[in-house]
Amino acid sequence: MLPGSKLLVLELVDLAFGDAVHLGGFLPVTALIIVLMLARGGTRRLLRASER
Repeated sequence: MLPGSKLLVLELVDLAFGDAVHLGGFLPVTALIIVLMLARGGTRRLLRASER
């Protein structure tokens, strides 16, 4: 669960929309990345559980 892909997505959003999108400072962006990582992990667990 590396944050690199999330940072890439945030960078692409910045390139696409520029100043029209404002995510906040370091802490809100860090919290967003952590939530995305947790959601990804939870989704993987749910999918693995449904395969059994």
